[in-house]
Amino acid sequence: MKPVEAGYRITLTYHLLYGGAAMRPAPLRRGAVERLCASVDAYFSTPVQSLYSTSAPQRPDRLTYLLDHEYT
Repeated sequence: MKPVEAGYRITLTYHLLYGGAAMRPAPLRRGAVERLCASVDAYFSTPVQSLYSTSAPQRPDRLTYLLDHEYT
């Protein structure tokens, strides 16, 4: 793994299950990737004031999206 020197590094972790030949992935909607890229860029470009800080607002350095999982 190389260090990020510019831009963003996004990690997506998931677990795949095979459901047979009947399972087909849904096609991406037109422009979905471009909209996602624009949203991530806007998120990291917008300075935010920390709740417990008196310093000037700063751009976020990480994005966390918590997921729930129901164990079988």
